Amino acid sequence: MSKSKEWKKVEDGSLIQWDEMKVGYSFEGKLTSIQTMKSKEKGKKPYKVFKIETKKGLLACSGSNLERKLEKIKIGKEVKIVFRGKKKTKKYKMNTFDVFVK
Repeated sequence: MSKSKEWKKVEDGSLIQWDEMKVGYSFEGKLTSIQTMKSKEKGKKPYKVFKIETKKGLLACSGSNLERKLEKIKIGKEVKIVFRGKKKTKKYKMNTFDVFVK
């Protein structure tokens, strides 16, 4: 099995740090809540944190590209998120994801 397909342990309720994840990292579970958080940086707009209950515990994830996909999904639905790496734009690099729902 290639390393990009292995599970990486994330502690319960931990916010996933996408920069530490390899392309192909994935997890699945039930979307349990969505929280709007204020940014600590002045002038930044609020962001959403999505909590997903997996077989290994509660995970929290965020990201503007991920937010656009997850905010359309109802609480209680089963989701699978696959990290596809970074995509370079003119201004910055952004994380890309595939999101699946049951």
